[in-house]
Amino acid sequence: MNKNKTIIGIDPGINITGVSIIKIINKKKIKIIKIKEINLKKLNNYIIKLHIIYSKINKIILNYKPNNIIMESSFLGKNVKSMKRLIQCQTSIILAAIKNKKYIIEYSPKTIKLLITGNGNSNKKELKKKLELFFKKKLNYSKNYDSSDSLGVAMSYIFKKYKLK
Repeated sequence: MNKNKTIIGIDPGINITGVSIIKIINKKKIKIIKIKEINLKKLNNYIIKLHIIYSKINKIILNYKPNNIIMESSFLGKNVKSMKRLIQCQTSIILAAIKNKKYIIEYSPKTIKLLITGNGNSNKKELKKKLELFFKKKLNYSKNYDSSDSLGVAMSYIFKKYKLK
């Protein structure tokens, strides 16, 4: 039986969706396979954005064949339009997972921060710094925090499941 597992972490966003692919080797070593962003800031049509997110997540799932997909869940915001777009983005991701017979595990932003930093109210910079300490390397994948947030999403699953710190 293969003890290696592939985990995809997703930080959904209608303009930028962060995606991290990590591999757990023999329940001990964690390797970053890929960290990327689906950057759709330049597009104005949100329907096209949703289709692109669906297509790219579908392709990532097909290419990496994950054991688990972890996604940050929605949080209640004051801007109803932004909240609606975020939920539509998450739905596109969920549909790509369903198409590939995969389930998604969702964690709230507060849970992710608590599992990674020990403080559910920490900010994105603190989350990134903790991940850099864990991996002993700089995470210079983007000037945005979407890519490091997606790594935090994936790692929160690992910290919870394997009781790592």
